[in-house]
Amino acid sequence: MPEFDGHLAIDMENNPKTMIDRRRSVTKKFKILITGGNGFLGQQLAAALLQPTNELKFDELILVDIFKPMSPIKDDRVRCLVFDLTRSQSYDELFHTNIDIIFHLAAVVSGQAEKDMELGHKVNVEATHLILEAIRQRNRPLTRLVFASSCAVYSWPQSCLDRDIDERTQVLPHCTYGYQKAISEHLISDYTRRGYIDGRILRLPTITVRPGVANQAVTSFVSGIIREPLNGVVAKCPVNPTTRVWISSPEVVIKNFIHAARLPALAFGVHTLVNLPGITVSVDDMVSALAVIAGKETAELIRFEYNEDIDRIVSSLSVTYDVTRALNLGFSRDTDVSHIIHNYMDSELTDTDSSSDDTTDEDSDN
Repeated sequence: MPEFDGHLAIDMENNPKTMIDRRRSVTKKFKILITGGNGFLGQQLAAALLQPTNELKFDELILVDIFKPMSPIKDDRVRCLVFDLTRSQSYDELFHTNIDIIFHLAAVVSGQAEKDMELGHKVNVEATHLILEAIRQRNRPLTRLVFASSCAVYSWPQSCLDRDIDERTQVLPHCTYGYQKAISEHLISDYTRRGYIDGRILRLPTITVRPGVANQAVTSFVSGIIREPLNGVVAKCPVNPTTRVWISSPEVVIKNFIHAARLPALAFGVHTLVNLPGITVSVDDMVSALAVIAGKETAELIRFEYNEDIDRIVSSLSVTYDVTRALNLGFSRDTDVSHIIHNYMDSELTDTDSSSDDTTDEDSDN
């Protein structure tokens, strides 16, 4: 069986795991849990799951975070809880009944993890381990865990690569956050290998354009240089215009989260890792696209104020990927940066929400 090519003929009617999932969804309530449910992507994912057109059917959707989330859409199936994932004593309450699918999005963002390694380890590693143990100790191997990892696990200098990065490329982080995500990836892979869970690991590009205000992620400027000028606000860019980044839109990432949860386990083959599709653009490309779409005056609101610490981390991140495996598995990708900007303008520009995902929703960070 090929490990990474994604070419697997799945018999959806006779696949044992598919049949088990279908049976159990008929005999009891089907529950979905989102950690980091108060963050931007947690809220976006919940809203997508609550749409009538969503094909991932469920009876209950549980949103948890350190601050109480709110349901993005009024729906009796939604339950919002204040929950500290780092406290092992809390898990009996959350897992007293079976949870069928977990979207694990909660994390400490890269900039904050770099400043406070202990907090980053507690949230990014220990909380993941507690979730895995809660599932294992309750003997629920069919629980499907979709983990939001990051391409920050890769920091290979371009000169050291003889090909684009794919899932076979050895991880080589260059920041604390990347190491913490890599540790959690290994834990999930081992628990999946041993049959304790059904894990799926998604390595996300930098998500742009995020609404609201900047968080503590070192890549937050990637959204800021589009979002702020479109709202008539000056944006500061801490890296050089030639700096390249690997990006994806919120809409496409949410679509890929749901797709990952719906795929049968056999589709992933031996390994559960997937580098989600993105596009490689330079800061200059983004500024030029903004000028074309919104006018030169808007783009001139961007100020380049170099920050060595941010540039050191951002410039270390790998930006060229071979996403054949993801595309063969049916994951989606954006077309170009202009399309991403238009999507933000259409969906978020008139939104007055200024919430920040400071600590709990770091699935998009590189």
